[in-house]
Amino acid sequence: MAALEHQFSGFVWDEKNLDQNLAKHGVDRANIEAMFRHGARWFRDDQDGHAGARCLAMGRDARGRPMVVAFDLLTLGPTPLLRPISARRLKVKEARRYA
Repeated sequence: MAALEHQFSGFVWDEKNLDQNLAKHGVDRANIEAMFRHGARWFRDDQDGHAGARCLAMGRDARGRPMVVAFDLLTLGPTPLLRPISARRLKVKEARRYA
């Protein structure tokens, strides 16, 4: 996967996804926003054949914990918006390999 350039103007939130991420993985909106604002690496996720621009980002939240977020890249204006789909902390092996 090649890294993508990453400029965006904000987020589009799906409350159902936010609730699921918090319940299942303990990751909330603040964790996700912090990861993107602190230099996350973005990659296009081509393997699922999504119609839109589905991407993955890896980075660290405000506490320095490694995370991964799957999101849609929406181009509705001059700079894209991010619509987070799923977010979780990286497992120890993943963090060693990717972070």
